[in-house]
Amino acid sequence: LSLAQLTADGGMTDRKIYKKKYAKQYRVADLLVMRSSSDAPTVFNEIHPMPGGHEGYVRSFKSKILSAQNEILGVIGIFFDITSDNKKLQETETELREMFDNAPLGIYRSTPSGEYIRVNNSLAKILGFRSPEEVLETVSDIGKQLYANPQDRDRFKAAIQQGRVEQFQFMAIRFGSPR
Repeated sequence: LSLAQLTADGGMTDRKIYKKKYAKQYRVADLLVMRSSSDAPTVFNEIHPMPGGHEGYVRSFKSKILSAQNEILGVIGIFFDITSDNKKLQETETELREMFDNAPLGIYRSTPSGEYIRVNNSLAKILGFRSPEEVLETVSDIGKQLYANPQDRDRFKAAIQQGRVEQFQFMAIRFGSPR
């Protein structure tokens, strides 16, 4: 677009350039910039229409346009295509997820209160469940439901808070086994 086109009829707006769904997203970001107390550029990662019609990801840097009297006139921005960076990140996440899910060791993530966030296949089998999903649906308190000695869970949490867990062993209760 030429400078004349950008400044004619009150300037170019996102609504004049982009489809509604993109224009709305950009308007929200612009309002955040205008309402910010900082004059430093604000950085956003946004979905953006790419040449060829597909969606990609851009990192945009937006700043307020101020008048001589320090009034906000609008927002100006520049963006860079980060679609390939995002694809690399997604590929890495997929690799790590597959390593987690298919590890021959039991691996999990849990909340401090004892709820599983994520469990791999091996741990599910070790604990007597058919799948990680079944573990997540069934177990709401690891210490009470799976530790033969619930105080072992407290010892484990204390070791984590110290920043190091080494050679920690505990006796677990397999699902469906009597306590």
